Amino acid sequence: MKTREYRIGDVMELVRRPVTVDPAKTYTEIGIRSFGKGIFHKPPISGAELGNKRVFEIHPGELIFNTVFAWEGAVAVSGEEETGTIGSHRFMTYQVDPDIADVRYLYYFFHSEAGLPAVRAASPGSAGRNKTLGIKLFAEQKISLPSIEEQRRVAAKLDRAFSSLERIPSARRDVNAESTLDALEEKLVCDLVYSGWKWRRLSEVAEINPRRRPVRDEEKVLFVPMAAVDALSGKIVSSATRSAYEVTKGYTQFRRGDVIFARITPCMQNGKSAIVETPPGVEFGYGSTEFHVIRPSGLPSARWIHFWIRRAEFRRQAMTSFTGTAGQQRVPASFLQSAQVLVAPSKDAEDEALARADALNNMRAKLRSAQARSLELRKALGPSLLNAAFTGQL
Repeated sequence: MKTREYRIGDVMELVRRPVTVDPAKTYTEIGIRSFGKGIFHKPPISGAELGNKRVFEIHPGELIFNTVFAWEGAVAVSGEEETGTIGSHRFMTYQVDPDIADVRYLYYFFHSEAGLPAVRAASPGSAGRNKTLGIKLFAEQKISLPSIEEQRRVAAKLDRAFSSLERIPSARRDVNAESTLDALEEKLVCDLVYSGWKWRRLSEVAEINPRRRPVRDEEKVLFVPMAAVDALSGKIVSSATRSAYEVTKGYTQFRRGDVIFARITPCMQNGKSAIVETPPGVEFGYGSTEFHVIRPSGLPSARWIHFWIRRAEFRRQAMTSFTGTAGQQRVPASFLQSAQVLVAPSKDAEDEALARADALNNMRAKLRSAQARSLELRKALGPSLLNAAFTGQL
């Protein structure tokens, strides 16, 4: 691909349109996301609230940089929807010379590895807010551009390609699917109520935080830090075996068959709970003091209790009992003691319900696996497309 070198200041011109703020009017400010993720509108704000803040008019069809985060691709093209909006002095708007460059091409260029070096060279500093784009320095940077016709062709292909990427299932749709599964769990609960299951307090059918049992110092025990419990699967995934004397002090004790339930935010909301499974010959375990321990005494089984406390509805109820300050909120043991649980009339009835619960859990696991693949695909394809575009392969 044949290119020509240009000084950035010859390709586009900085345009500033100061706004005289009227205290009686309402204004909409823009923001720009990093990594080429586009423009967003902030909630409307009155001129009185803006006060003496320096703001500038935004017009459609211009290339805009957030000078604080330009070094990580905070660049966008304003559209018709930006008509009448404003930006702070941190947003630099450029009019592109249409005989030299295509504004969409430059947008893709400046958040790709082809164009970011020029932005970063004009953004001195160590990190974050210290790496502010220097306007004069930026204007002096040199970039290589193909013909205007080639730029338009590449920009059009990138527009189509990224539009297709947007049609890959999004996290928003996955959230909707998760909500549907939550509703199906509650449908299962309703069905059981009408099938003769009885409501009982959890503390009536299980011990909450049972007393510690004596363990010999040399006895092997399971060690389960909070990080060892996977929030998505609800399983212990990375435990270790220790000698009891190493962990008996300062940790919570549990035993094989217990259910552990994270009491602290955000672990509780994320679903960190598990059934304790130990290696052969190991009976007891120790773990984070942020675990509550639930010890079943028959029906309901550990599997049913585990399903019950992992339900989104149960976790929502637990949040209403939080004690402590933001960031260090905890579910008290009293919540678990008074929490209601449905108890089956027989083991066969519980097994049948667990089969339905397992089917829902399998659907949730498949959904989350697909979500992870979708996210990785979206992450990988974007940079690959930009790399192909600016190495003449598109």
